[in-house]
Amino acid sequence: MRRDTQVPNGRAMLGGLAHDAAAGANLALTMLPKAMAYAVVAGVPPVYGLYASCAAPALAIAFGSNRLLFTGPVGVMTVLVLGSLHHFAQAFSPGYIELAASLTLMVGVLTLLFAAGRLGFLVRAIPTPVTEGFIAAAALLIIGTQVGPALGAPPPSAAATSPAPAAPPSSSHPTAAFAGWPPPSRCAAGAGTTSRAGR
Repeated sequence: MRRDTQVPNGRAMLGGLAHDAAAGANLALTMLPKAMAYAVVAGVPPVYGLYASCAAPALAIAFGSNRLLFTGPVGVMTVLVLGSLHHFAQAFSPGYIELAASLTLMVGVLTLLFAAGRLGFLVRAIPTPVTEGFIAAAALLIIGTQVGPALGAPPPSAAATSPAPAAPPSSSHPTAAFAGWPPPSRCAAGAGTTSRAGR
């Protein structure tokens, strides 16, 4: 799509700026809460969703060629980030945030390389049923991760999520339950009493 090269007159420019400002305000009201929720789904603090929702549109204004293309955090990308990194670090931890930043930078570099090589036609090789199934599964996963916060359920504690300690191996001997009784201190006290009685 070609860029707009026509320069409007002053009145039309002011009217266009007013419409653009109203559109930007409406977009901000809907995009900022959604970006914070997407950040939580991806496993990073909500503030990073605000960073992405502000930086990406600013770059799109400067370098984008399509005025109708939405630029910012999307649900599918958050699911991919969580699925790629939860094996290496715990979500919301500093190590996880560093991995997410590195992954974001790597994806950006690869996207620039694909754009420079004119490789966008490779997306057409993906069948439509595969894309639709992936989007539907991503939507279900996002809904599942937000059910608890929507109902006000507290997050699981470390004690609830940690595996239970393994039970010690039991013995079939009837006196196995008393193998550790009496304690050594009582044994020593009993030995002292016996020695005194012998004297």
